[in-house]
Amino acid sequence: MSGDSKPAAGHEAEKLFYTNGFSTFGFIWQLAMIVLFGLFTSYPSGELDRKGENNYPMFQDTHIMMVIGFGFLYTLLKRYAWTGVAYNFIVVVFVLQWAILCQGFWTVVMNARKTEENGSAWETPIPLTMDTLINGDYIVATVLVSFGAMIGRLSALQCLIMGFIETVVATANVIISFELKVYDAGGSMLIHTFGAAFGLAVACAYGDRAKKGEGKGESRLATSRHNGTFAMIGTLFLFAFWPSFNSALLKGEAQSRAVINTTLSICCSAVAAFIVSKAKLHGKHFDMEHVQNSTLAGGVAIGAACDMLKNPWGAMLTGFIAGSVSVLGFSHLTPMLKKKFGVTDTCGIASLHFMPGLIGGVAGAIAMGVMGEPKTEWHGNHHIEEEFIGRIGRTALEQGGYQMAMLIISLVFALVSGFLTGKLLKLDICDPVKTHFYEDAGSWHVPQDASDSEYPETVENGIAVEEGKGVGMGVAASTMKPSHHGQVHRLTTHTGTTQLSTPSITTPTTVQPVPIADSPPPSPPDGAILLKNAGVHSTHLGEALDVHMQVHDAVMSQN
Repeated sequence: MSGDSKPAAGHEAEKLFYTNGFSTFGFIWQLAMIVLFGLFTSYPSGELDRKGENNYPMFQDTHIMMVIGFGFLYTLLKRYAWTGVAYNFIVVVFVLQWAILCQGFWTVVMNARKTEENGSAWETPIPLTMDTLINGDYIVATVLVSFGAMIGRLSALQCLIMGFIETVVATANVIISFELKVYDAGGSMLIHTFGAAFGLAVACAYGDRAKKGEGKGESRLATSRHNGTFAMIGTLFLFAFWPSFNSALLKGEAQSRAVINTTLSICCSAVAAFIVSKAKLHGKHFDMEHVQNSTLAGGVAIGAACDMLKNPWGAMLTGFIAGSVSVLGFSHLTPMLKKKFGVTDTCGIASLHFMPGLIGGVAGAIAMGVMGEPKTEWHGNHHIEEEFIGRIGRTALEQGGYQMAMLIISLVFALVSGFLTGKLLKLDICDPVKTHFYEDAGSWHVPQDASDSEYPETVENGIAVEEGKGVGMGVAASTMKPSHHGQVHRLTTHTGTTQLSTPSITTPTTVQPVPIADSPPPSPPDGAILLKNAGVHSTHLGEALDVHMQVHDAVMSQN
């Protein structure tokens, strides 16, 4: 008996973990964060603390980008808005804490390597300042970029695991850039290129399980006007605060140059996105996907060189090129990745972050390569080495070479670690999603008015037409026209059940004439009963009654 009880107990423990894996992992991790922050962090006093307090506006701007900008941008899927914005929130609060500790740890490791007495470096606590929080938000941005490729296919636990691993690797990558004295103020290489490469590698290794039949997936990738509007709000927040993001850790004239260059670059990318988008659609329409994403490409591309350019035309040209390339990427690269490599890039991070990030990395290398020698007067009375301390002892070409080397290191680091992370996330212990891909119903108690019946997948289900082609609850106005005999035709299925929505073309239907005298406009209570019996949700009651009244008025006017 005792031998049988142990397997049973082990099975129950395993079942408990699989059922509550997110809560178990989250509880243990948060408890560990509290203990580690208590042991290894401190608030600095004196000049450093006062200096940090002055940077709160920059932290506020970057934090708004993480929570609101990315959050709204990730509501674009019509059935995944709740999960998109909520998982974004989970990633922010999880990664920010972990990033502070990881950056402090890697910094101590590097300092210990340089210190004669290694023990002294480990005794120094991690300082908590506004700059610490901004650096933490930069790592948050890196993970959120990667998350964009996997939206709709990850569980909450998988989000935490991916964020946990990527934070360790991304912070190590940043510390390597410090050691190499590479400049990337806005994160073109360290944030956007790294985050996009990591996310695409995860997507490649993980695959598209929905495509393999483990639930309905690809048809759920559609958006709607409401979701598109919310996503556009996220774009506007990101657009407005991007200059702060690129310049948050800079000081003095360098910060001023970064703000101005970023503003000019992102404006030019927005202009380019509108121009190329309409040109791609033969001058007839704009594509909202382009406007939501490619307009921001200039902010991504100018990040590495935002404080290096002392003339505005370079920033403007960089932004225009990035915006144009990003639109072409959404039109060609994203479909190609899915068709030829099986990589489903949900939010198009290859076109918004990866390609503009590469452009930014190259632009930064070129800017450093043509800047001049260290003793050259570069801006005003400042020498180059006074603006960029890392240039001491390096020629312009050498510094440009270091910039390119860091771009390659970031790519390799991200691709390898991302691919391994994708393989890990497929394991059952990570609680992979198996049903309800790209759907809120897999993670939330969805109210009835946001259930499947409100968002029909196709017109073949006989419930409603595709979004944008019907009125209100799916009643197409053209399907409820008065006949020449002064009667309204009510469509009835072969089952005899009255439908207030457009039936499928393949569904056998009959037309029953209903005399006008027998069809007065219903009063609200009667209309509510009629709609309830027909299976129509209450949220569409007002719209349905409006349609009914319009049809009735049209018939009466003809009489």
